[in-house]
Amino acid sequence: LLYYHLAANNKNANSHVAVRGDYFFNDGIMFEVAGGSEVLTVPGARSLMGEAPKAGEQAGPRVRAEPVLTEKFIIMPGNNCVQVYDAKPSPRPGAGQKPGQTVSWMLTGMRTLSTPAPAGLIRAGSRLYGGGVNLVAAIDLPDEGDKTQVSWQAAVQGTPEALIAANGRLFVTTLEGSIYCFGEDK
Repeated sequence: LLYYHLAANNKNANSHVAVRGDYFFNDGIMFEVAGGSEVLTVPGARSLMGEAPKAGEQAGPRVRAEPVLTEKFIIMPGNNCVQVYDAKPSPRPGAGQKPGQTVSWMLTGMRTLSTPAPAGLIRAGSRLYGGGVNLVAAIDLPDEGDKTQVSWQAAVQGTPEALIAANGRLFVTTLEGSIYCFGEDK
């Protein structure tokens, strides 16, 4: 892949790109690596990105709706939840069966975990970490048939914007300019 076709797909993008196998994600949209063509928009991803405010309204924070990719799952932030999909998209029933009809794709196997910390998801070890207003949380990664659950959370002042895991610590920056570092007690 040398480039992908944002203009042809009438899309905007950001600098965060996640790749897994034959697909990559940017700005809540799944593309084919081979040719850069759009495969699908992840359900609900665009609504998280923040709509332009109407006259007299204040814009809310923009949530990064980028996935965490594992061998088995595509994990997306949702509105006060985390959505877990099977890793490979499936053709929509009946799509592409008529001459000249394009195959339409969909994600399957969705499971939802309600959490107040769905934004800025990252993966570190066997956990996901995410942020919400005045909160960061750890979510145990699901396995086949396992229940997804919040395993740890901590209060912060403000809205987490970026999370980074390194050397056994979780670093969190907020939109308000604070930096937090979480680690094991010693």
